[in-house]
Amino acid sequence: MNELYRKLHEVYSPQRYDHTDVWAGDLGVTIGDTAYPETLARCYSDDVDSAIVQLDVYVRDIVWAEADGVALMARVWSDANDLGRLDERGVYHRGSGGYIPMSIHRDDEGRPALAGNNLKLRSEPIALNTPGVFHYSVSLSADGLPRRIRPSDGSS
Repeated sequence: MNELYRKLHEVYSPQRYDHTDVWAGDLGVTIGDTAYPETLARCYSDDVDSAIVQLDVYVRDIVWAEADGVALMARVWSDANDLGRLDERGVYHRGSGGYIPMSIHRDDEGRPALAGNNLKLRSEPIALNTPGVFHYSVSLSADGLPRRIRPSDGSS
């Protein structure tokens, strides 16, 4: 899987991927039983709901169906439940959030779930126990040092 490392970390500078060669997209979040697009505007959920972030990844010349044991690390940063704080002067300071692992989504037989040539990734559930706004972004890596990859809007 050296080709994956090469394309994610050597061929392109950060955030300058050729979307015909390396692509991440179809970012979305499922809260409770409802799937939302990346541009989630508003959601009403119960205090027992959790969020699961999903993302598709494409890398040309990588056959994901044959890539069992792929050295792809993915994680989600989110500030869900971290509403920040007010200091003694009443100035708001945003929370720092935290990281939630993502893994390759697998079918019932344990094979990587694919959408055409795209590998499907899913996060561990993110508990939503504090009402309010939250943000999330995804990092991918083939060397254990995650780098944020900006998902495409799907038009490429």
